[in-house]
Amino acid sequence: MKKTTAALLAAALILLSFSACGGDAPESTTESAAATAEPTGPATEKPDQGLKLDAEYLVVRPDNTTNAVITALSELRAAIKEKYGLDLTPKTDWLNVRGGETAPAKEIILGNADRDESREMSGKIEGKYAYSIGVSGTKLVICGGSDQATLAAVRYLVSALPDSPEFPSDYYYEGEIPVSERTVYLADEDESAHKVTELYPGVTSTFYSLKSTSEFGLQKFTVVEFDPKQPDLYFRVTCGGDYAAKLVTVKSTLEKYNSENTEGLKTIAAVNGDLWMVSYAHARVEGGTTTYKDYSDYVVTKPLSVPRGFNMYDGEIITSAHMTQETPYEGAFYSFGITDDGEARLGNPQVKVTIKDVEKNLSTTADGVNRLPANNALVVYTDVYAKSNYSLSDAREIVIDFDADYKFCHGASLSGKVTAVTEPGGQKYDMIPNRIILTARGSRLNSLEGFAVGDTVTIDVKITDSMRHDDFWQRVQNAVGGHIPVIIDGKSQGVSNNTEYPMTVLGIKENGNVVMLTNDGRQDDWSKGIRIGMLDKLCRGLGIVTAFILDGGGSAEMVNLIDGEYKTVNKPSDGSSRSVVNTVILACGPEKDAVTSK
Repeated sequence: MKKTTAALLAAALILLSFSACGGDAPESTTESAAATAEPTGPATEKPDQGLKLDAEYLVVRPDNTTNAVITALSELRAAIKEKYGLDLTPKTDWLNVRGGETAPAKEIILGNADRDESREMSGKIEGKYAYSIGVSGTKLVICGGSDQATLAAVRYLVSALPDSPEFPSDYYYEGEIPVSERTVYLADEDESAHKVTELYPGVTSTFYSLKSTSEFGLQKFTVVEFDPKQPDLYFRVTCGGDYAAKLVTVKSTLEKYNSENTEGLKTIAAVNGDLWMVSYAHARVEGGTTTYKDYSDYVVTKPLSVPRGFNMYDGEIITSAHMTQETPYEGAFYSFGITDDGEARLGNPQVKVTIKDVEKNLSTTADGVNRLPANNALVVYTDVYAKSNYSLSDAREIVIDFDADYKFCHGASLSGKVTAVTEPGGQKYDMIPNRIILTARGSRLNSLEGFAVGDTVTIDVKITDSMRHDDFWQRVQNAVGGHIPVIIDGKSQGVSNNTEYPMTVLGIKENGNVVMLTNDGRQDDWSKGIRIGMLDKLCRGLGIVTAFILDGGGSAEMVNLIDGEYKTVNKPSDGSSRSVVNTVILACGPEKDAVTSK
């Protein structure tokens, strides 16, 4: 698609190419004015004398069309009148067939009109950003893969009109909208008109601005899109502190990741991740006065920031999902993951942990991994999470130390020695590397009875998925928990919440591409925040078939690499960046096979 055939106009066309779109020639223009490609385009009879515009010509557009095509028609008529003094009549493509009306011979046809010439040309256009302009007999056809592209084609033609209104019979031009000039629209073309930015080859960032009169109200949001199968792109979830329970800003986390990852990766874009259990609600601190939804019992001795969902960093399970014992239990929390070979999915992974005291032949299972030390629960704490689980004095704890570093992941079968046992009211032990602490309270106390110092304990780990995608979740290396699934595999989840909410969303498009979307809110003069109950409709307009809300409110933030500098591209509703429990990172680096072979 890199050919221009216009025997008499080639030189002028190339010199003027795309001046209406900022002066930069599109990738599809030829390198020389003397194009040698054979004429292509509408295969109809072309008179030797070519096409000459006169006052009898009509400018034809589709009967039902968009503002982009109407604008194209207006701009083309104005340019022809100024250049040649011809005031051409506009007309729709509708014909009174019953009355015997046929298409006039002299037409300039815009867009996907009801004309054979238009249908033939549009059938050859590849992609929504491509367009073609060509002579077909006595007709000039201007057609794009989308209405945006048709408008771009008209603006190109306006910039390259010859001095006289004549076009050679073999005139044909193919072009496309450069990435820097592309506009992405939702249902109403007036709602958004913002350029797409290429952050990295294969990674685009689009800023949307919806007017207050749109059905979504006044909104500002940015969407980063990428193909997870692209071999030099990496989806990562990570924390910014020495332990996963520490709250750190998105920008600080990605900078730490850039400096510490061993794969030679560099962050392109990053957004905030999961919600967490806060001290004013679920993580009720001993001695405090917190009451949350009728629960006022103590849970921890100090604040503990536990992510709400299943989270995995580089193959290691950081947290299992919210347990029923963590009060109040507010339903299942989903997670979003991508495998190393680029498959993305939303699911509800479960972690089954089997614990066995080999000497005593005692066996039990855990309720959660790195969850709150809730009443009536047995929780496994690993050395990646926090310095302490901050459990209350009524807990029984088993301290297990390992001879070497372990990885808590699907399929792991760990074996260590009990080095300490804490009975209710006894001494507590801090977390150190290569250690696991089992903590039981209430009805689960007896589950750890009989474990003694010196005993060998084995711990086996298995991941399943309540949505029946066990194999997928057993292959995932990076996953992030979050808030609400809005669409799953094209089916709306019927969320009816009308709260206007700033939020970050992870989504999957029908072609498998993944999007990271951050929407501003709670700022009446900038962006109101999308109503959660309307997010499914917004996502459909963007071509997203699976959508999942991560954390939102003041946590919603997106940081992109722009001109070598990391910039927050949205306006967080707090007025500044909020520290969050983890960060979702899109990074680039060596192709995956090269990394694997090291």
